[in-house]
Amino acid sequence: MHYKQIQTYDLYSFAKELQDAVNDGYIFLDETIYYPQLIGSTFLATVGKPSAKQTEEGILSESKLIVTGK
Repeated sequence: MHYKQIQTYDLYSFAKELQDAVNDGYIFLDETIYYPQLIGSTFLATVGKPSAKQTEEGILSESKLIVTGK
């Protein structure tokens, strides 16, 4: 998993950075430590991008589940 931390000081820049990250293939993470948050006047978020190997394993796992489910 590749991580990217976003840190800005205004809402517009934060939303723009999040949108750019999503467009680049990053996703929001489920662990509470990575949730988007506002600390003082600083907007923070950590997003993750699955590596190519994780993506391939996910595809293979789904195929196995489909075959096993028949």
